[in-house]
Amino acid sequence: TSTTAGMADAFTEEETTEDDIGGYYYDIRFILDSLLSKAFWIMGVFGAVLAGVFLFLYQGGIGAIREVFVSRLPQGMRAGVNIVTLHPVEHLVFIVKFSTIIGAVSVIPLVAYFAWPALKERGLVVGDRKILAVWGGSLFGALVVGSLVGFLYVAPVTISAIARDQLQANMIISYRISSFGWLVFFLTVGIGLLAEIPITMFLFHRGGIVPFALMYERWREVVVAIVALSAILSPKGIFTMLLVGIPVSLAYLFGLAILWVYTLGGRRTPKQRGEPAD
Repeated sequence: TSTTAGMADAFTEEETTEDDIGGYYYDIRFILDSLLSKAFWIMGVFGAVLAGVFLFLYQGGIGAIREVFVSRLPQGMRAGVNIVTLHPVEHLVFIVKFSTIIGAVSVIPLVAYFAWPALKERGLVVGDRKILAVWGGSLFGALVVGSLVGFLYVAPVTISAIARDQLQANMIISYRISSFGWLVFFLTVGIGLLAEIPITMFLFHRGGIVPFALMYERWREVVVAIVALSAILSPKGIFTMLLVGIPVSLAYLFGLAILWVYTLGGRRTPKQRGEPAD
């Protein structure tokens, strides 16, 4: 608590003491303890999704994906696009990472729903808990629809265009399994996640969880946080950071534009459906 208070104090206007950090620590423990009784459901959904994605990819799913993505190429060019592994376990490591990410995303709404009573008791959230169930359904729907659009249209066109240009230049194309896999991820699941950002913003405003006024007031901090997280989560370099950060930031600004129209420039606010705890 002493070390954390010293670090947090540099980023706060008022002095941050050890008592403040201790209070935060208590809140976090209280919320985590409330999730223990629901851990069976959380880990069950996580494990089921992880196992399903893992089995699909391990049993030839990557090869099937490759065939779809090079389908726009002439028949004679398709054989020139190869996927290689530089290490015997590289293929397996990528599948485990990809499956884990999908599993983690799938349980976010479930964790939020189960943690809601504890969060509300500690005065950390207000609004309608039922909106989280709608959000969970929208997250699943956006992932499915966005992934299908990316899988059937965006990714095949993009990858086939890149491959065609390289093959016409008499180049030999050999994608590493990890590079090809993350390219597929960003062009399929990534599109679904981008679509979910404005949907989440609308639902949270409508449910009184996070109002439009706060989203608009803090948009600079949000954009900076997005760029910072992109830099941390994409260690390949500044190009990958921008490739992730710019679309996510634009999706957030697009969500603000939708809410600005919906709220008539911020003049229409949702009804307050709960009060923070004392």
